[in-house]
Amino acid sequence: MAPLIFFGVLNFAVLGLEVAWTRALAFRFLETTIYSFSCVVASTIVGMALGGLCGSISVRRFPRAEFWYAAGVPAWSVLSWNFLPWMGGRVVRWFPGADPVIQWNWRQSISAEMFLSAIPLLIPGFLLGVVFLYLVSTNRERRWALAELLAMGAGFGALGALVIGLGAIPLVGIRYSIFMAVLPLILFLTMVSRSWGPVVLSWAFSFFFIFFSRNWSGAVPAQSLVHRVLFLEESAGATVEVWEDFSAEDSRWERTLLVDGHAVAGSDSVIQADQKLLAHIPLLLHPNPRKALTVGLGSGGTSYSMRLHGAEVFCYEILPAVRRAAELFPRNHRGVFLDSGFHLEIGDARHLLLKTRQRFDVIVSDVTDIYFLGNASLLSRDYFKLAQSRLNPGGIFAVWLPRDPGKKVLASIFSTFLSVFPRAVLWYPYQIDSHFTILVGLPPDWKKIDWEDWRNRISSRLVQKDLASIASSDPLRLANYLALNPEEVRTFASDAAVHSDFHPLLDFQAARLAHVPAMDLLRVVSKSSSGVEEILDFSSGFETSRQGAYQRAREKLIQGYLALSNGDNQQALQNALEAEKINPTDRELIRSGISVLKISSHLRLAEQRMKEGEVQGAAKHLQEVIRLRPNHFTALNNLAMLKMKSGDVAAANRLLKKAGAILPEAEWVQKLLYK
Repeated sequence: MAPLIFFGVLNFAVLGLEVAWTRALAFRFLETTIYSFSCVVASTIVGMALGGLCGSISVRRFPRAEFWYAAGVPAWSVLSWNFLPWMGGRVVRWFPGADPVIQWNWRQSISAEMFLSAIPLLIPGFLLGVVFLYLVSTNRERRWALAELLAMGAGFGALGALVIGLGAIPLVGIRYSIFMAVLPLILFLTMVSRSWGPVVLSWAFSFFFIFFSRNWSGAVPAQSLVHRVLFLEESAGATVEVWEDFSAEDSRWERTLLVDGHAVAGSDSVIQADQKLLAHIPLLLHPNPRKALTVGLGSGGTSYSMRLHGAEVFCYEILPAVRRAAELFPRNHRGVFLDSGFHLEIGDARHLLLKTRQRFDVIVSDVTDIYFLGNASLLSRDYFKLAQSRLNPGGIFAVWLPRDPGKKVLASIFSTFLSVFPRAVLWYPYQIDSHFTILVGLPPDWKKIDWEDWRNRISSRLVQKDLASIASSDPLRLANYLALNPEEVRTFASDAAVHSDFHPLLDFQAARLAHVPAMDLLRVVSKSSSGVEEILDFSSGFETSRQGAYQRAREKLIQGYLALSNGDNQQALQNALEAEKINPTDRELIRSGISVLKISSHLRLAEQRMKEGEVQGAAKHLQEVIRLRPNHFTALNNLAMLKMKSGDVAAANRLLKKAGAILPEAEWVQKLLYK
């Protein structure tokens, strides 16, 4: 019986480790895609196969070493936990295409993920394969030994996966779950091993793991000088975090809510616009929204903005930890969780939609980045049909989409959406270089909105204040966020393949292609002829005469975003200046998108001049940034360095004192003073 239990607890350990490492690797190193999951599973199985091939040699040479091999499982797990963060930082040197900052290359990215998956999982799988041969060779006289071993191993392996995945990770977190996976094996070795060596080895590594190893943290944002983790909760579904970072580019503190290391909500200007416009645009398009549903809670910003329109708001959120993390964003949710008109349900959105009997005037779906495992299911034709069936007559459905996954992915999404909502329009908020778009499905009998009604609803005090916080309170410019009309959406889709539950194209296409920032959609939007006449009915010609200036400024600003992404910094700056000249009365846009484009262009031009050795030219660009934004931390610091190099220590100290006042935590700024 002892060999069977031995093999069982070893399988418990290896399969439990596979579950724990799947969560740990997705949290820090791998994308949560079907490809990453395949790498993790393949690493364990390849290890078992190699162990089976090599085990016969070990059995002949070391006939009683099975306990030593088993002790290697906890020992290697401890080494992997402490070794992987160091190794992860060097992978980009060996697989340069795996670094999105350098150049995304799908094959090299998959190679890097396979390599990182193999570090913690290949060796335990190998050791399991070797021990299997030991036990088979020592029980040849038993007719059913092989069948019993396989049955015991499979049963305990399944138990290990369930215990670690459903119990340990939510209760004690990933690190202690790894220890719990190997604990039954260590206890068995303690009781049965003929030698104290394997026992001492197992307990020694476990002691080190418990008392000296530390939890990992997600990768710190590249532009962050100071990084704090305010919230961290691990569960079977995902790891939820809240980060607080000082952004050197924006010179302010920002908070970000992350699920498995990927931002889903936050306080920075782009995510704020994302959250609020996903609420305002669909509800403004509906003549009288009384009941609205948002799929995905985030920080509660979308739900709050929905409530400003007087609608009763329902929200579906799959992760309970997100609700707790959202408490750290009071400026986003504004106390909406205590509002009697807000209702939160925890669970999978598709399951909740299937069982609900309620009907909604507006449904918005915020699926974050589509190449993460499972998110594509909220972009399938089946899901769109389900959402459509839960709309009241005349109801509106909207979905958040990333801007840059490339034409192939977006065309497939558009085609899928059009198969359910034939009348679709795309919105792109250009008041800032947004990374998202909003695809809206209109009912067949939808009619244009009277201009006065549109303006009056936006002029409502709370709605206008909310829109002003994201530089979008101008009714005419808000209407100009309409980027593609129904005909242009159909043209972009161009009969692309439809994504469905039983033909999940996006699960594979998006994971493979969405890494590459492709500006296909933005190029199309920059040339779009769509105007506010597509949605607004003007009672007089006054506003239509202003429309030309708004549309030309939009075109120039988007062309500036494209130039900046292509590295043509001088052209980006020129586009920003032209956009300001075309529509000088739009002060809100000048303070937001145009100003930000100018600052980004000047910073990059300053860096370019420094590389060319033009110190005076670089200083002029930095001074222009400080003129536009006097408390810009990066510009103050970099200009101080230039002044110091030129020998103007007094000017350098004045600039460094300003930078130090913005961020007292940056001790290195203080150390440069008076040197």
